[in-house]
Amino acid sequence: MFRPQPCSCQRAGERSDRRGPTWSYSTLVHPDRISIREIARRLDISRNTVRRYIRSNAIEPSYSTRRSTSALDPFTPRLSAWLSAEAVKSRKQRRTLKQMFLDLKALGYQGSYDRVAAFGRQWKVGQMERVNSASKSTHARRIPSKLHSIC
Repeated sequence: MFRPQPCSCQRAGERSDRRGPTWSYSTLVHPDRISIREIARRLDISRNTVRRYIRSNAIEPSYSTRRSTSALDPFTPRLSAWLSAEAVKSRKQRRTLKQMFLDLKALGYQGSYDRVAAFGRQWKVGQMERVNSASKSTHARRIPSKLHSIC
């Protein structure tokens, strides 16, 4: 008997918040000649969706990646430069993201502070990853002191 397999990220019978399918597209092949209506009922999806994927012989859906533009995009190189310049200063000498946001507003930025703060957080995470990956690779290549005196 045909039993649809739910995704591993979810228990059977539950439905997600519509961000993606809660079932595998490979379950749409009906070996026991179960009707499309029955498959749709068991998977809790539209009959048209079942029909479309059975006809197309698709294993998994292919979604294009969305890239939406931001009002901050024209200002990201300048903001990155400001953040890298501020990173080398002492804590008391640094400008805050709020001050950088006000400077961007003076330059014509129309967006919100939240976008600037989100960019700052992502930039900081990226910097920390670069520092950590660099320190791991240099630490792994270090020659022990006993061997260093021999060379």
